[in-house]
This record gives sequence, C-alpha cells and structure tokens, in this order.
Amino acid sequence: MSRGSSARDVRPWRYAVPDEGPVSPAVVGFLEDYIAEVDMADALEQTEMDADELLVVFCREAFNQFFSNVLLRPMQAPSSLAAEMANLLAREHPEWSPQRRRVVRQYQHFCKMYWDLVGEFYGGGTDTVRRFHFEFVPAMLDDLVLWAAQAREAELVARLIPAQLAYARLLKG
Repeated sequence: MSRGSSARDVRPWRYAVPDEGPVSPAVVGFLEDYIAEVDMADALEQTEMDADELLVVFCREAFNQFFSNVLLRPMQAPSSLAAEMANLLAREHPEWSPQRRRVVRQYQHFCKMYWDLVGEFYGGGTDTVRRFHFEFVPAMLDDLVLWAAQAREAELVARLIPAQLAYARLLKG
C-alpha cells in the first residue's frame, strides 16, 4: 500500500472503540493496523497525509478520549485555537501530574502541525510528514505510556508498549 492505510478502507465495526477506561486500549488498534499495512518508504515520500489515515486517526482518537475522559473537557478539532485552549486548561490545573501535562503538551504539538500534515493550509511537505513520523509519534507514544503507567491503566500500557516497539522497528526499516 503506497499511502498509509485509512479507516475508511475497512469495515466500520473493526474500529468501533468501546468505552473502556479513560483511554480505551482498543484505540491502539488503529496504530497496530497502520504498522501492519504501511509501506514506510512510500509513506515518507508523501507531502501530506490523509486525515483518515490510521496513524492520524490513532492520534486524534487517543487525544479525544484523553481530553474527554481524563480531563473531562471534550477535545476540539485540532487547530491553533485548540492548542491555546489546552495550554490555558493546563495553567488552570497546576496540580496535574507531569505525565498528564506531557500528554497535553503533545496535543498542542499535534494541533500546531495537523493542518500542514493533512495538507489543508500551506502543507509542510515531506519535512512535516518526516517530523510527524520520527519525532512527534515516538514522543507521543512515550508520553502516553508514561501517563498510562502513572494512572495505573495496565491494559492500555500492555497494548501500547508492543505497538510502540513495533513502530520504532518500522522507522528503522
């Protein structure tokens, strides 16, 4: 597959994410399927990604569940305004753990790169796609694992760590 696999390429029930815990372990299925189906050489030549590519959907859905179920603030569509709202929310809650703050910070980064990543504005080109793959996604996964471990979300950790390792192997080729 030359581009990353997308959620619309499969039966919708395959990606029905049940409401389990703050962030459902089932959301990791988007990442697992992306890893299994993507041709990384082709993916890295892209100048943009589809908004419904499984890796992008994984990020959006993980943040959506985190904001809705952990922070109790439904996530807005990724944008510079949403990034600023996340920043204000973090400022309002100095009691939050460092792990929780790191996930919020990753959401801010995602918001700032999202529209370039999906080619809706100027388009960041292959640089944005490479940064997304090699910098953003590994950092997001690190921070999600740390938060989930701190929050004692054992099932999520158990599903994230193998996917994280598989993604790292995919990047190394």
